[in-house]
Amino acid sequence: MGGLFPLVIYLVQHRVVFVSFYSVIPTLFNPSSVAIALAKAYVRPDNRIIEPYGIYHNEKIVGFFNLHYTPHSKDDFWLFHFFIDKKFQRKGLGAAAIKELIKHIKTNHSSCHRIRLTVHPENHSGQTFYKKLGFTDDNIFTYDEFTYSICI
Repeated sequence: MGGLFPLVIYLVQHRVVFVSFYSVIPTLFNPSSVAIALAKAYVRPDNRIIEPYGIYHNEKIVGFFNLHYTPHSKDDFWLFHFFIDKKFQRKGLGAAAIKELIKHIKTNHSSCHRIRLTVHPENHSGQTFYKKLGFTDDNIFTYDEFTYSICI
């Protein structure tokens, strides 16, 4: 299978994503963090759309994230809960997933001009990762974390 995202988008659109997540993710990530991220997709605590996405490599799930957004917004698109399994970090998969997400948003949400995310102040490798991808520090704290954004 070529690429990371085509299968992921198919799974999310058909709500099969939870079968894969529950069978694999507890071995890859902190199960309580994953459970909270997935629950938000259906509880929608802030009335935004929340879509969970898996990141696949060679048909194996290696990470995931949630996309939170207000439909037709220009700048209310947020990337939350971005995880890559430690065994697959530093192999370009996270960067490839972010680039595919940006393409997906440009194609499916043409009103969006900015994507935001938060990074824990002590997560220096995460801050470096996002900066290398073109995100900039907005000098704003959101949920006690640094807020970064990229214009698309």
